[in-house]
Parts: sequence; structure tokens; C-alpha cells
Amino acid sequence: MTTRQKLHAWAAVACVALTLASGMARADEVPLVTGKQWTESTEQTKKAYLVGIANVVQVDVAYHAGNIPPDTQTIVPRLARGLKGHTLDSVRDGLDRWYAAHPDRLQRPVIETIWFEMVVPGLQGKK
Repeated sequence: MTTRQKLHAWAAVACVALTLASGMARADEVPLVTGKQWTESTEQTKKAYLVGIANVVQVDVAYHAGNIPPDTQTIVPRLARGLKGHTLDSVRDGLDRWYAAHPDRLQRPVIETIWFEMVVPGLQGKK
């Protein structure tokens, strides 16, 4: 079994496990984590959320190694490029600072804040 096949198998296993653990939740039932949940979470919970995002990015990048789809088909390569140089702690700290500075925007999803406040500026700096 090639590395790519192993990653695909592990990704499939992880998806099945998550589906079973979530009680067969449908996509429309999975809520977006907002600034409200973020600001009420422990540091450990925040880090776990970010590790989950990082793992998805790493699996996708490894799966497509050597055959990266164009930006029009996936956001993952742009996400990885835009966050290059960031650490879990720097992303967590950046989110903490952003939500502290914008208490009126706690309804904004965390992934949206990551995208517009970290990824997009990171991509602009790499042009």
C-alpha cells in the first residue's frame, strides 16, 4: 500500500469514527464555532480545535502531494500558504486578540476570522 493509499484509508477511518461518535450528524447539524464559543473555551479546547484544522490541512496536502488541485477546486493549499510561519499558539493568540478587540463580532465564525484576518493577509504578503 502506498503512502497516498494509507492516508486515504486513515482519512476514511477518521471520517467514519467521527460520524459514529457524533451520532450520525448531518452536515447541516454541525454548528460553526463562533467567537462566542471561542471566548468561552479553555486554552486546551482552543488548541484542540486548531489541531483539528491543522490535521485536515496536513492530510489534504499529503494526499495531493505532487498533484495539487488548482485553487479553484480547493482552499486548502491557500490556507496552508496563508498560514505559513504561524504556529498553533500564534493563531490562538491572534484569535484571542481579534475577538477581544471586536466584542460586538462574537457571532463571527472562528474559521472565517482565521481566513480573513490571517490567511488573506498572509497570502497578500507572499505575492
